[in-house]
Amino acid sequence: MGFFDRLFHTKVQWYCDNCGDYMNDQDGFNTSSGTWDCTTCGFENDVTPANIEPVRVPKPGQLYQAEVERIPCAFDNVISRQLFEKMAIDSASGIDRLKIRIDGSKITGVVTSMRGTSDWRFYCDFNDCGRVTGNFHDFYSENTESRIPVTYVKRLIDYISDRYKSVGVNPLETNFYCPKCGALLNDQHQDISELFYWKCKKCGTGSYLPPHLLKKNHF
Repeated sequence: MGFFDRLFHTKVQWYCDNCGDYMNDQDGFNTSSGTWDCTTCGFENDVTPANIEPVRVPKPGQLYQAEVERIPCAFDNVISRQLFEKMAIDSASGIDRLKIRIDGSKITGVVTSMRGTSDWRFYCDFNDCGRVTGNFHDFYSENTESRIPVTYVKRLIDYISDRYKSVGVNPLETNFYCPKCGALLNDQHQDISELFYWKCKKCGTGSYLPPHLLKKNHF
């Protein structure tokens, strides 16, 4: 364990500056000499505090929003794109003057005014860190007095919840997968839930964001 590790009582995650390989797991790895030759590519790495990137922690809301925007929604066998679109359309059934536009996980509701002379809109995104789980964000309505948006969103949430119940799956209990290549991160790290900075050993994708925000279930 190097001086920096002892000072902060935490394990620094070291990656080769040349090939990106995770060096902590390399045989005999240590930082005592200040350098380490990567066993994968042979590159001599600086493993002193001078080569450690500072971690800037955003606020929880910013953290979640940034991660959601970074990961595209990947539909799965529980809720496919076609099933989600059907749910979104069925949720609008019986709500007068409402038409729905669907773009992936994003919903736009277009409501015609009572007199039929104008329209107003509401927006909602059901992309929950790469999946559809019933959680949503970016909810906005141009008409804050109307109950139509809330009624619609609640209906869609119920459809999604009923689907998970019907197949006996809890969408919040899941393994952790790399959002880029789909590799199972649990197999790459001893305790992925405790890592603040993780990096996929298969494709090199990494992030300072907690991995529980990157969950993507494969059924």
